[in-house]
Amino acid sequence: MNLSEFEGVPNVEADHQSATIGSTAATLISLIGLHPRTKIVRIVTETAAIRSTVNGTPPTTSLGSKYLPGTNITMSRATADQIQFIREDAADATVQVIQFIR
Repeated sequence: MNLSEFEGVPNVEADHQSATIGSTAATLISLIGLHPRTKIVRIVTETAAIRSTVNGTPPTTSLGSKYLPGTNITMSRATADQIQFIREDAADATVQVIQFIR
């Protein structure tokens, strides 16, 4: 599947959620709850740059994949269960989280 062309089926049983990414590395699961039927997650960065890692190493302000405001990040449930985020700069970042069943 080419995730850049992803057109999923929204999980209507899951709330549309927003999360705040702060100065301490945190998993997505610790920030919000994912519905048990969710298979794919899309995160939209809104207010500030963030960094993420998926290999268990906590991200820092200079380590991890960087996402600028307006970026869409689409990932499998397995990745969503592992991903960690941190804000890159002094201001907290807000992200929107949308869950899909396929």
